[in-house]
Amino acid sequence: MRKLDRWTLDLFQPRASSKSAEISVERRSPRPLRSSDKYDLDEIESLARGLMRSLGQDLVGNGLADLGWAFRFDRAKTRLGCCTWSTSDGTKELSLSRHYAEMYGWKIMEDVARHEIAHALDVETRGRTDHGRAWKRWARKCGADPARLYEGDEVKAIKPKFLGVCPACGTEYPYYRRPKRAVACAGCCKRFNRGRYSEQFRIVLYETDEFTGTQLGLFSGKRG
Repeated sequence: MRKLDRWTLDLFQPRASSKSAEISVERRSPRPLRSSDKYDLDEIESLARGLMRSLGQDLVGNGLADLGWAFRFDRAKTRLGCCTWSTSDGTKELSLSRHYAEMYGWKIMEDVARHEIAHALDVETRGRTDHGRAWKRWARKCGADPARLYEGDEVKAIKPKFLGVCPACGTEYPYYRRPKRAVACAGCCKRFNRGRYSEQFRIVLYETDEFTGTQLGLFSGKRG
């Protein structure tokens, strides 16, 4: 069974349209990213691998690469980093979002890397990880902020291409790619259908250029 840790931005938690008054964060839309703005991914990868080696050696006696951990950049836009491991096939992988790494560089991604390395060390010593006390101790040892979600103002959200809305409760879900299959509101399915898919709660998809929702206010500085 594959287990994941995903360090996400708090901006992307599903929110209900009916609770728009609770969203009081005001953010300016980031200016379009120019090619000259992009940070060097090779340099960021080298720094991340260096942390994997040095923190592993200092804290458990072996670099993470020596313990089988790989590193890569992923395509994520709703999270900053991810620690992936598998109890069935031995997968061990740390990844950072290519988009956010290019946009914000090592200034932001260093803490993300330390966060995910703490999860890897937690897995190595406990065989599992979460965001509980054990992981928080590792996070502090790694010099990472022991928080599950990133709440800093330095990182601006990337506007999604689609926004899904539950027809029952109005909860909005951002999507960066069109879903390949029908999806339903997780909250309503859990509450009313024992967690199983129900057509009654099937998400209605809108293109964000044609729809102004509660969540989209976070990308424009306005509330829908």
